[in-house]
Amino acid sequence: MTNPFKPADGQVHDTAYWTKQVTKALEELPLPADEVLPRNAANWAQQRTTTLKGASYAPTGALNQNVAGRRVMSPLQGFGQMWQKTYQVRMHGVQVTPTEVIKVWKENFAKFWPAGNRFFAPLTGIAPGEVALLRITPGGMPLSTGVFVLYSDDESFTLMTPQGHVFAGWITFSAHEQLRLLSFLPQPEGVRVSRKDVL
Repeated sequence: MTNPFKPADGQVHDTAYWTKQVTKALEELPLPADEVLPRNAANWAQQRTTTLKGASYAPTGALNQNVAGRRVMSPLQGFGQMWQKTYQVRMHGVQVTPTEVIKVWKENFAKFWPAGNRFFAPLTGIAPGEVALLRITPGGMPLSTGVFVLYSDDESFTLMTPQGHVFAGWITFSAHEQLRLLSFLPQPEGVRVSRKDVL
């Protein structure tokens, strides 16, 4: 493999050139042997490219054209100051496990969207490597886009946004049981917490 960071022609190149070279080098890397994969490897998307192929299914009202061929964006590829926002809901007196919370969240994710916004789940559900389509109206302006399911297990799932989405980064939904570690904390032990992180 040639060194992608040293152009053969000795010329200085723009960002697009370097992005293409790094992407090509990453796609040429060999896959690790099964015995060295972490135990949660099946929960991660296996797609080894930075460009989305698009959703496998586009129901009526969903547009796939703003997803197919778009690059997925990491939190570092946005503009302006990077923020992490965390939204939490404490569920006092609810006798459900974090696994049950995430199961309900995944199965009913489209029902939790605000009026005027639509989430079109993949046919296989929220699973690693799948693409879901969105029709949203941020600030009243209609936008058709999507999200890539980067990670999904029994207690969390992470969506990664493509170019053109209102966020550049990852959105993680999770649930856990919060234990009271210090006696002066006001919450009771065993409170279920449902959480959304946007980075």
